[in-house]
Amino acid sequence: MTLGDRGGSRLDDYASAWVARAADAEYLRGHGALSGCVHMAGVATECLLKDLLAQTVGAAGRVHHLTELVRRHPVLLAHVQAVPAVAAALVLINEPGGLHFIDWRYQGDMSLPDFHAHATAYALFWRWLLAEAASLGALT
Repeated sequence: MTLGDRGGSRLDDYASAWVARAADAEYLRGHGALSGCVHMAGVATECLLKDLLAQTVGAAGRVHHLTELVRRHPVLLAHVQAVPAVAAALVLINEPGGLHFIDWRYQGDMSLPDFHAHATAYALFWRWLLAEAASLGALT
């Protein structure tokens, strides 16, 4: 088994949720539903982080702020801070258009100055976090 690749249907099955929400984000992106894509990319990132936390330091709780989730894993926080592009990607995913990704989805103006930058950010962060999983003590 690998991070983000385990089956199940429990509410705390973040691995399955990550895979499904990431697929949703990519589908929405491919069909031009950019606001939905941004929202699902944030949800997918939250699930991926919660899966990593559950495997390494315990349950994440009901936290939806991505940078707060990273802070709950001191080694992960240090790794993120050591790579400026990853740290910037995390902020962009968490706060598209300057609002939390959940709040952004439901406010009136859902335009982003640069959707391509957002899509690049979530792709970069997901690849980076999956590559880092083994060094952080997650299943590989």
